[in-house]
Amino acid sequence: MSRPLLDLFAPLFGGILGVTGTDLIVLTVITTTVLGALAVFYKELELTSVDPTHAATIGLSPDTVRYRLLVVIALAAVAGIQAGGIVLIRALLGTPVAASGLMARGLVRMLVVSSASAVGSSVVGLYASFYFDVASGAAIVLAITAVVAVTWAVDFISRRRVLAG
Repeated sequence: MSRPLLDLFAPLFGGILGVTGTDLIVLTVITTTVLGALAVFYKELELTSVDPTHAATIGLSPDTVRYRLLVVIALAAVAGIQAGGIVLIRALLGTPVAASGLMARGLVRMLVVSSASAVGSSVVGLYASFYFDVASGAAIVLAITAVVAVTWAVDFISRRRVLAG
């Protein structure tokens, strides 16, 4: 009797090109939940991020807000691991934030720039994967890393010009 072959790399690298209709429904529900939670708790999130002492003074628990944010991040990560794998999800959770930190000031702008760079890099990575016949997850990670590298270089050059006079 033959046993099915276990793919030990599936959780690590995922299968973004093999997403089913059911996976899309689950991702849509979780994404809607995450966006709803961010919309509902935006003011609390911003206040505890900027001034946790003031938040505690007015009766808002920074720890509670932090735990809510961690739950939202966990939901987003769990939703994406099936499709993208741990490596891709880790890159898409951290790397766009680094790029947006260099490009934007203010929480709303950072959220918008971060989301746009993640979506744009995903599209560019998928196209690169198709045309260059490379792994889709790796192409997406390279695309978002390129965004951060270019953003960092532009930021570095502009700061040198300001310092130079």
